[in-house]
Amino acid sequence: MFDQVAMKNKVADEAVKESKPYLRKQISSLNLTPVQREEITKLKLSLQEEGVDLRTQLMKGEIELKKLWLEETPDRSKVYFLVGEMTSIRAEMQKKEINFLLRAKEILTPEQWRKLSREMFGSSLGMRHSVGPHR
Repeated sequence: MFDQVAMKNKVADEAVKESKPYLRKQISSLNLTPVQREEITKLKLSLQEEGVDLRTQLMKGEIELKKLWLEETPDRSKVYFLVGEMTSIRAEMQKKEINFLLRAKEILTPEQWRKLSREMFGSSLGMRHSVGPHR
């Protein structure tokens, strides 16, 4: 007999395993309702699906860049062009992740969001790893 609840839970668990470390660790501790869990799972699967093409494009760009570096005299304009394309792809990937987080915030309760955001950004909601001299 097909157990739809068990299948949904399995899909949700697999989506969480594929998540970023902060999501993997925190989502299980957020005490999500079944509806929240299903909605977050759908969001995560959508993010993964959208990311496949972008990651493929990025990998192809990295391969092309390596090929250019193997040439005796790499074409500077081609290198710059590829680096620009790869930067754009990375920016698009970040935008998709930001969109995922903003949509997830709409699903979570304020307390669940605070708990998740503390893990992502630290207790002060600042960047966890700062750049520059440390005091």
